[in-house]
Amino acid sequence: MERSKRRVGERRGGGWSASFSGVLFAGTVLSGCTSPDEELLRQYRSYYHQLPEEHPARFAVNQTAEKPPSVSYRLRFGVYDDRDPDSVREQIRAEIARIEEGIRWTGERREIELTIGGPPVVFSGEYPLGGTAHESENSIWSIRCDREMITVTGDFPDAECRPNDEQLYRGDALEMFFCTNYEAKLYREIIVNPNGTIFTALHVNDRFGSFQCVVPNGKEKYGIAVQTEKRDNGFRLETSIPWRALPEYTRGNPPRAGEVLYFMLVRTNSDQAGEPSRMTTPVPLLYSPHNLFGYIKAVLKSEGVGKTVLPRPAGGGEKKR
Repeated sequence: MERSKRRVGERRGGGWSASFSGVLFAGTVLSGCTSPDEELLRQYRSYYHQLPEEHPARFAVNQTAEKPPSVSYRLRFGVYDDRDPDSVREQIRAEIARIEEGIRWTGERREIELTIGGPPVVFSGEYPLGGTAHESENSIWSIRCDREMITVTGDFPDAECRPNDEQLYRGDALEMFFCTNYEAKLYREIIVNPNGTIFTALHVNDRFGSFQCVVPNGKEKYGIAVQTEKRDNGFRLETSIPWRALPEYTRGNPPRAGEVLYFMLVRTNSDQAGEPSRMTTPVPLLYSPHNLFGYIKAVLKSEGVGKTVLPRPAGGGEKKR
């Protein structure tokens, strides 16, 4: 990828400067480090303390800090337990490389307008998780809302449907993530599959632990419902999510113009039984479906104020019911 010459922290078209890692590393080398371990620690700490809060690599920094005990702790205090010191150094080098992948990331946060009571916003095609290559033009995703519900559809071509009702994300399914309080990083995960099975949980994404489950899946589904349609060459899922199922709306307060919904849609595709499912998204997303820093930002609009609808591919579109 092309490296930018712009200053640290500047963005070009939504992408963060790729020179950030070089600047940090140069600062490490010139800062009078006394040992290779200290150089590694200072390089890691420079990411943790200097990386902007909204940087797409922040999720990977959080994950590194969360490891108990973290690799940085092992290096800092020489507490290796039964591990070889060289393996600890190699692990933190791998963690640093993963963070730098985020620093070089050229994807940008997608922003849309979502009209309350208006038409759906439609996305066509898929992007492999962690990639920016557009593929599968015939895959259609959409999201719309009114004062009571958010409705999400996923219409996917698939030669062989393989749902997994025990671990939905390991089979053919649609994952949805909704955050209504970005400052708190509290969000609801919902997974549905072509068998009509529903999973939901509440998570928090914080600076000390990547993400933590606050309320796990249980019998209560908060009014979430799914309609399924299986075809010989694919399937369609339509999921209805009451606003009251989301943080900030639990008291039944309706959505209002100007409020912001951060969300991500993820398709899990099981091509072969027993193998990990492949994850794709309607817009590029780095690292993980739980990487809240890359979610789509939807600004709510009152009906008639304005709307943004992404075009469908030529000849594509949702099946009419």
